[in-house]
Amino acid sequence: MKRLLTAVLAALVLVSVTACSNGNKDTNSSSSSSQPQSAASQENSTQDEQDRESSVPELSYEEHLALMEEMYQGNGDMNDVIVTMETSEGTIKLRLFPDEAPKAVENFVGLAEKGYYEGVTFHRIIDGFMIQGGDPTGTGTGGESIWGEEFENEFSENLFYFRGCIAMANHGLNTNGSQFFIVQGDSYNPMLQAQPELRDKMLEGGWPEAALDLYEKYGGYWSLDTGAYTKFGYVIEGLDVVDKIASYDSGEVDEQGSPTGKPSKEIVIEKVTVEKTE
Repeated sequence: MKRLLTAVLAALVLVSVTACSNGNKDTNSSSSSSQPQSAASQENSTQDEQDRESSVPELSYEEHLALMEEMYQGNGDMNDVIVTMETSEGTIKLRLFPDEAPKAVENFVGLAEKGYYEGVTFHRIIDGFMIQGGDPTGTGTGGESIWGEEFENEFSENLFYFRGCIAMANHGLNTNGSQFFIVQGDSYNPMLQAQPELRDKMLEGGWPEAALDLYEKYGGYWSLDTGAYTKFGYVIEGLDVVDKIASYDSGEVDEQGSPTGKPSKEIVIEKVTVEKTE
């Protein structure tokens, strides 16, 4: 399966910025160039304009929908990893998919197992968009992978930026380290309400119909899906905790009027436990 998602995204990005009712929650206005490993601006996310070859066989709409529902809901018999993240605001349980993003999962699990994330904060919070953590310096500029160097992006045909998706944060293509973000907001349904014709344009551009139906059902940040980041799992329990953490967005903005993401209180990752399944 070959898709040109970035081509249609490039055409729709400007529309999506004006279509969403809360402009300060768009990917275009949610990151700062002074924070290299922030969950990025849409301007950066369109840089990977290339065809992407899928490693999975062609699926029917029903098969693809069922597969993605199983992955999102935490059901099905899959080669996955369960991670329990205890935070100062509650527990978040995640399901990671090494078959979809092997290096990202290996990196996250390796860091978690050696206690790298314990005591680390969610240093960047934008309510209605995402929560970001994984930087031991708490500045948004630190952290490193288990290999001590940045590693490349990975692309999955089966994971999308639905609410609760966990993905690697970076400061450009193939610059992944230790930082990650969890999608908390929904930009897809506000976009559809403002300009419903965009769904047809997205389908014409190569978006899987099953994925769009699940964006409509669960919400999420479709405009991140350009290959600029690596998705590697979903929250399967504790999405209410993600919402609670997001509520501590201070609301501060920079000189350009973009959210700084500064939290109003310190949110700490206390412990991360990994359970590998067969």
